[in-house]
Amino acid sequence: MKKFISYSIPIVTLTIFVLLMLGGNYLKKPLNSSENIIAFVEISIEHAKVEKWDILKQDIASIDSAWKKLYTHSFSVERDEIYNIKFNLARLRAPYPLRINLPH
Repeated sequence: MKKFISYSIPIVTLTIFVLLMLGGNYLKKPLNSSENIIAFVEISIEHAKVEKWDILKQDIASIDSAWKKLYTHSFSVERDEIYNIKFNLARLRAPYPLRINLPH
């Protein structure tokens, strides 16, 4: 019995870790529609093109709330990418005169 337990614990642990590592593609997808940042961004781009600023303001709030949900349990994301997303969200929330295009 001791031999079985001593072999089974590492095997079960390694199996769980392998499943978590291979499940990254599934875990990175939004679990529900309120976490789909890409869809919110695409909708907001369309609203900006037709100059629906009131609806765009609501879209930005939706993007911000979805980002706050996803940011807490994001893994395998570089710190610079997280900083850039936060910075761009802050620029979107800024009043109109402060929205300037800075050279990259």
